[in-house]
Amino acid sequence: MASQHDVSPPAGRLPLDGVRILDFTRFQQGPMATAMLADMGADVIKIEEPGRGELSRRLWSESDGFSAFFEALDRGKRSLTLDLRQPEAKEIVYALVRRVDVVAENFRRGTMERLGFSYERLRQENPRLIYASASGFGPKGPHADRPAYDVIGLAMSGIMVASGGGPGHPPRQPFAGLADATGAMLFAYGIMLALFVRERFGIGQQIDVSLLGGQLFLQAPDVLYNLRYGHDVPHRGRRRNQPTFGDYETQRPGEYLVLASLDPRQWPTICRILGLPALAENPRYRNGHLRQKHADELEPLLEQAFRTRPREEWIALFNAEGIPCGPVYDYHEVAEDPQTRANEYIVPVRHPRYGDLRVVGVPVQLSETPGRVAGVAPEVGEHTEAVLGELGYTPERIAALRERGVI
Repeated sequence: MASQHDVSPPAGRLPLDGVRILDFTRFQQGPMATAMLADMGADVIKIEEPGRGELSRRLWSESDGFSAFFEALDRGKRSLTLDLRQPEAKEIVYALVRRVDVVAENFRRGTMERLGFSYERLRQENPRLIYASASGFGPKGPHADRPAYDVIGLAMSGIMVASGGGPGHPPRQPFAGLADATGAMLFAYGIMLALFVRERFGIGQQIDVSLLGGQLFLQAPDVLYNLRYGHDVPHRGRRRNQPTFGDYETQRPGEYLVLASLDPRQWPTICRILGLPALAENPRYRNGHLRQKHADELEPLLEQAFRTRPREEWIALFNAEGIPCGPVYDYHEVAEDPQTRANEYIVPVRHPRYGDLRVVGVPVQLSETPGRVAGVAPEVGEHTEAVLGELGYTPERIAALRERGVI
């Protein structure tokens, strides 16, 4: 029999069981966050346009109609179609708000207000509501009302100049979707903070997470260095941070590994493994500062040495000495790696239309209440009747709403 202090969750429970989210978000920043919460048990009701659904259903799609973009970011949710311009649709939203814990949106600032769904209006229906906005630039300032996508968040944060090599060099996107993905993780974090505060103090609140703010936080050490010294960190724009911290091609052309040594005590061992013991005694390379200073002459020597063995041999040799070293993978290779499979970072799912798929799993692992891939992405309006039925709508009334184009 459990003791009075035993607060273990019932078997099979998920961390967010019972949490309900009304999801107005589109594209990536918002949908990725709510998908993360769905994987942890939240009931996410996604609002979509009747008929066509969200535009991202047609992104990253080939001839079979499968959208990797939508499938990855909207899995495990329920789809409710509503024409939000119609009064009856607004009444459905208000009824849902009275039942949910969170409203999530990433419209251009002012859109929710024009629809009649401002925080002030919705909190009248539910004073404990958490109203979560994923924005481009934050809720204040001269750019707050501007439209934004991922690439604009990257551009305004400085990361495109930093990734392109600094002033005088063309800017470069480090990775398409980076601002959205960073924003999504912070958005989910903000929602969880607000849920925690509500459990402690009983209050709802409004939160905002922006593309710009997320990218600045991502670059915090680089930004601080620049603001303190007036220029970027010395390795900015180089292929490697320093000769012992970056990628090298191995014996097989096109095959790379990454050496990641920051401990100066490892330099002699690195030289020995590479068959270059004389470098360890060379005064021009005796410390990290000098190795960085003379990188243009040192790195070609290391590159030549790395091309004498295949990748797996180098990785075994360095890791045997406790020196971090790993492979540079493409997506196929990382999916096949036993480490990826052992931790369920890639997992199989069965899609009713597209058959067997392998999808990205849950990155946060909890010992007692683990999450799971919540399911596949819904068809447009797949759960409209079910959601409205939960609100007490009869089949006849639902049919009438469909006839008038409300749903």
